[in-house]
Amino acid sequence: MKFQDVRLSDGRSFNFHTSVVTIENPLGIVRAMLKEYTLTEEAQSQQSAVYKLHKTKDGYWYDHPFMEKPAAHLMMQLKSAIDKVEENE
Repeated sequence: MKFQDVRLSDGRSFNFHTSVVTIENPLGIVRAMLKEYTLTEEAQSQQSAVYKLHKTKDGYWYDHPFMEKPAAHLMMQLKSAIDKVEENE
């Protein structure tokens, strides 16, 4: 598992790693395979926030309907920053 760093324009810093997850319908049939980003904020306090984002193999961000959705603006910033990190690889 390779951790990567991403920094937002407001100075906040996050570490993330990726894994592959499958989305199944109620009958257990696989409908999609997504790249899951697990992000941990590098915070000064002991409690750090953990976020999960998902992306399709075509590069589109997927908002899982059952996942907790934190601030929309933060999620947009994280998605944009991750896209820039991946472009530079």
